[in-house]
Amino acid sequence: MRRPLFNPNTDRMTYGIREMVELAARVAALDPNFTFIGENIGDPVAKGWEVPKFVKRIVTGLVASRDSTVFGYTHSRGRIATRQWVADYARRYSPSSRLDGEHVVFTNGLGGAISIFYRMLKPGARIIQPRPGYPAHSSTESFAAGAASIGYRLDPDNRWYPDLEDLERQIRRYPEIAGILLINPNNPTGSYLTRDEMAKLHAGLPAHVLLVIDAAYAEYVTAKDYEAGIELASKFDNVVMTRTFSKLYGLAGLRIGWMYGPAAVCDVINRIRGPFNTALLQQLAGKAALEDREHFWTSVDHNTKWLAWITEEIRKAGLRVDDSVGNFVLIHFPKGSGPADTGDGYIFSGCKATFKPTSPSIQQAVYYFPLSLRES
Repeated sequence: MRRPLFNPNTDRMTYGIREMVELAARVAALDPNFTFIGENIGDPVAKGWEVPKFVKRIVTGLVASRDSTVFGYTHSRGRIATRQWVADYARRYSPSSRLDGEHVVFTNGLGGAISIFYRMLKPGARIIQPRPGYPAHSSTESFAAGAASIGYRLDPDNRWYPDLEDLERQIRRYPEIAGILLINPNNPTGSYLTRDEMAKLHAGLPAHVLLVIDAAYAEYVTAKDYEAGIELASKFDNVVMTRTFSKLYGLAGLRIGWMYGPAAVCDVINRIRGPFNTALLQQLAGKAALEDREHFWTSVDHNTKWLAWITEEIRKAGLRVDDSVGNFVLIHFPKGSGPADTGDGYIFSGCKATFKPTSPSIQQAVYYFPLSLRES
């Protein structure tokens, strides 16, 4: 008998968006009149949002350079000068930080960090997931562990704040828990924990438990009491923070992200990933994106304006919308209104009001909105 070739846990690697897109492609092949509208908050470029001109200039300049350095291998742990620059950048937000370039890891987007991170865990170790949370985390963790994911509850009636009693119960119930994932701001709720709330959560953890902070949407947050995780990662050996250039910076296709944390964790991740790092072009484009503060604040102001608008308009329609600090909103439909795929029908036929977008290109103006906006 032929021995099984593949890992038996591959069925645990699911990603709802990917499955829906594949299904839509099959339906479109059968029905030429079928129209599929994909709403993805992680890729504004797909909706016509222009990549910053400075990024195009940098990439063009690097490729057209007389030497071919950009096409060569970079340091296996990432370009040393760029890693140090990112550490210095992080230190602006935490002046007391003791971390340097050795505490920075480049990855192929935050997704690359997710893939590597869960594979570095020892057999049997688990990372407890927030519920609701991001499915790429939970499915990858489940695959690595060979078991269903373990979750802790976020309270919808308390700003989606982690239910600390539930979290404590889960840690007692599952002694194999070696880490806690905190998505801050959370995807899909748009909620966030303040600096003090994160510190309180961390202070209540056993010393051996790692706090993993996914701060993919940190750049959009304007709240004064928010801190992305740099301070905690700078002070404690059991905190890791991950970031991405895919969202506000519009570099989703370049696949560049970074991780900031203890040297021991960074060392293991670099060993697990293998001898090759992200491309030098990715790293230099990411550095340039961090340097362009004009684009940063233009994007933040744009998102802040339209986030408030879309929240107010949906509430006028009689639906509950939670306050969000990201570039997306979470809408609560009445019980009995049907699954999510009937959301458009509910809004445009049975709710109290009808949307009439005032912007000539409202989908571009709001980056992404999880429902299709149509003129009626």
